[in-house]
Amino acid sequence: MIQQFLRLPHEKHAIKEASISLFFGSPFVHADAFRVVLLEQFPDEFNRVELMQGMEVHIEGQLQEIGSMAASTKKHGLPGVYAAFIENGTQTRVLQIRNDPERVGLSYHNLRYERWADFIDSFQRIAERLAPLLNNMIVLAAGLHYQDVMEWTHPSMPFPLAQLYQQNTAYLPSHFFDGSSSELLLTVPSRATELPFYDRLHITSLTENKPVATISHNVIHQFVNPTDLANLLAQPNQLKSVLQQAHEHNKSVLSGILQPEIQQLIGLTA
Repeated sequence: MIQQFLRLPHEKHAIKEASISLFFGSPFVHADAFRVVLLEQFPDEFNRVELMQGMEVHIEGQLQEIGSMAASTKKHGLPGVYAAFIENGTQTRVLQIRNDPERVGLSYHNLRYERWADFIDSFQRIAERLAPLLNNMIVLAAGLHYQDVMEWTHPSMPFPLAQLYQQNTAYLPSHFFDGSSSELLLTVPSRATELPFYDRLHITSLTENKPVATISHNVIHQFVNPTDLANLLAQPNQLKSVLQQAHEHNKSVLSGILQPEIQQLIGLTA
């Protein structure tokens, strides 16, 4: 029985962080107005709001004469916005919208996750009030990310991975169990649910040189008929349904990875 030597971030589950993301098809240009709205309308949700400097990457291309690429990164791209609720010096909620070179996205993070229903309802309320500022930005995709963490506390015994994870699954190859410190990164499309998802699964048993099992799971759905956030929210249960199915898919993936006793420990099963 290894449960007594596993330390969880919460008494009822292993979720250290949960986040919902929206990915847009055009740059975000209303940072100042966005910051003001967050300051004035969300005083209970966020007590720190500031602009984030955008990044711009410039690549010259292949220089045949010397056979190399010339590239540079400049900190003068379009700004984004960062908002957080900080309690006793610790971030518990974060909302940010970023203009990164490869994508533009809004993400809402909860670092003191309690229940799925509370988390999705909180995101829905915030999204509805911010939608007018994003009315010309098409939402291409939505994503859900969970980070589950379990710290191994036994003073001498190595991390027994075979007692934590199921063997011979579709996710974990046999060599994953060769030692007490293993890592796996898997990126695959999935059609195990009604909606097609894109999975990015990162599993490691060594975090910052400590025996900590971390399961990071990103689930992304790309919309067939993209629209702006207000229209997406106006469609009955459209966005919420996608996120609900992503949530259920995450649970299904975890049930295919973790041993039954561990599933019960983290509240995955009743």
